[in-house]
Amino acid sequence: MANWGLPILTSLYADFIDELKQRDDDCATMFDVGTPSTIPTGAIKWNSTSNIFEKWSGTVWNPLSTKYLINVDQVDGYHASAYNVFTANALVTRHPSGYIYSNSFNTTAASTATVPSTIFIETASDGFIRKQTLANFKTHIGIINTATATVPTHIWIETGSDGIIRKQTFAQFKTNIGIVNVATATVPTHIWIETGSDGIIRKQTLANFKTNIGIVNAATTATPTSVWVETASDGVIRKQALSVFNSFSAPEMIFSTPYAVGSTHSLVATVRGMARVNHSSSTGDTDIAVLNGSASTISSLRYRGDSSWLTLSGSLATGTLV
Repeated sequence: MANWGLPILTSLYADFIDELKQRDDDCATMFDVGTPSTIPTGAIKWNSTSNIFEKWSGTVWNPLSTKYLINVDQVDGYHASAYNVFTANALVTRHPSGYIYSNSFNTTAASTATVPSTIFIETASDGFIRKQTLANFKTHIGIINTATATVPTHIWIETGSDGIIRKQTFAQFKTNIGIVNVATATVPTHIWIETGSDGIIRKQTLANFKTNIGIVNAATTATPTSVWVETASDGVIRKQALSVFNSFSAPEMIFSTPYAVGSTHSLVATVRGMARVNHSSSTGDTDIAVLNGSASTISSLRYRGDSSWLTLSGSLATGTLV
């Protein structure tokens, strides 16, 4: 290509014409063809390899600019549309206030098990997506992050994988997850529990559960202080003091040694309900006695001996078999 230092006054006429023509070629191709020399500083070149304009610094070609303020009709072959006109295959433009309008958003992000810190919501039916903290969101939809002993009436669930939360009755929910609300005598293999206070129900083996709540699977001769009972057939196990349990129960009094009529014996439990008494009557039978006692005194105690009723009377501590 052209030597931009030529022609000069001493150039031959034949060379002069060729040197001018080479300059014309450089200008016509915007210096993109060949390797011109003695290029004037500030010359502009189109680089078809990099698809950019370049400027000659005197030693090297540098990008002409990092940004061009050019009004074009298309960007990479796509037209722009008005902010509220949802044209297919069009570039997004903003509302005068900076908002972006769209029919829907489709993402390829994978599901996550991480506890969210923020929820995106709509308020006032205006179509705008706004950011809200998880704590505020739970408050607004009526989720209170405190434990309650009240039996639930409804559970909020997702069906399928559509991300929609639906209300379901507690009874239906239990049926769906395999909880049968009937008593069973089968020894359980697993217990469902919560650990920490995260509200997540986890499966735990019965052995681990018993260890965690202090149940030792071994016989003991120690006097119990409490027992675990169910009240009202609700399936809930509650702790109850032994003294309270005894006041509700009808203990069986067993006189393990035959006693003669007229002998005095110690009564070591509350005498209410039924008792079995071994006595030294002529038949030596074990008979059933009816105990009509209070917590402090015995009003009457009768048992069937031979063919007649005999009566035991006295204080709580002792009674005389008569």
